[in-house]
Amino acid sequence: MAETQSAPGSTGLRKARETAVGALLARIAEGSPGEGEPLPPLATLARELEADEAALRAAVDQLARWGVLERRGGGLRVRERRRWSFHVLAHLVPHHPIEGGPPMATLVHDLLGILRPLVLHSATMASRRVAPGDLDRAREALALAWEARDDPPLFAARHVEMIRHMLEAASMYPLLWLANDMGPVFEKLAAGVGTRAPENYVAIGNELFEAIERGSPDDAARVVEHYIHDVDRVFLAGLRRGD
Repeated sequence: MAETQSAPGSTGLRKARETAVGALLARIAEGSPGEGEPLPPLATLARELEADEAALRAAVDQLARWGVLERRGGGLRVRERRRWSFHVLAHLVPHHPIEGGPPMATLVHDLLGILRPLVLHSATMASRRVAPGDLDRAREALALAWEARDDPPLFAARHVEMIRHMLEAASMYPLLWLANDMGPVFEKLAAGVGTRAPENYVAIGNELFEAIERGSPDDAARVVEHYIHDVDRVFLAGLRRGD
């Protein structure tokens, strides 16, 4: 498949918007402004955050789509955090605690708790749906992820791509789409804590694919549980080092 070419300047604009999203969300997470409070005028925010006003306007639109901000009475206000979207985590982890909320390590621990049953379910369901050879593209992605093991964000991105190939081979599209949403969070987390692949990454990945292709959900579950334990330990140890 040919690589899509970005329009001239689009990469810079996207980066400026992402930077503005992170800066504004960090400020909101710190409680300035707090829940129900109005957002200062964009010109004021642009000065205080040293952000381009157009990029900041795009960031505000993004945060409104994620449920962080709402338009009320001609202005913008911060919504209750119980209404925020999962997407905000990609910009909060691992270094932006929420004012009055749990420590970031607790949020990440909860996030990993969500991931465990999803990955376990994916592996056991895939073992009932794929045939030998169906996971060849996932194996290729596994090898590419291992090549990037010294570059945590790139490793995380390629690891998520490997999961996408596995889910696609099993036609598990709801979980595939969920992985697309969760991927940026783990890439950001990996970058923040400097997470690298476990030493047994390739061996355990291939063991998992073999269990899935021979239709053994029990073996697939055993491999996944072992792997998740190793990954959780690495992530949480990285967070503790950053505290």
